[in-house]
Amino acid sequence: MFGIGCGWNRLCRSQLAGLGSIIMPFLSYNDHGTQVLPPFVLEINWATLAITYGFMIFVFTLIILGMIRFIRRISMQRILRLGEL
Repeated sequence: MFGIGCGWNRLCRSQLAGLGSIIMPFLSYNDHGTQVLPPFVLEINWATLAITYGFMIFVFTLIILGMIRFIRRISMQRILRLGEL
């Protein structure tokens, strides 16, 4: 599921980057029709993006390991009784 979400995010980002290259030239003019200075440049900070993805993977791993540890500590009878409530 996490991989599907990351793939979907990458697809959407690539579409937005293409959209940015289409729309940004129109945004580089002011209301009088003159060029705005400095010109718009679409940049992606890959280092920050890698750190963010690394942090998301770290948190996801901690959550999964915590859930596994919690489930292992509960006896099978309690787990089965949780479904009866």
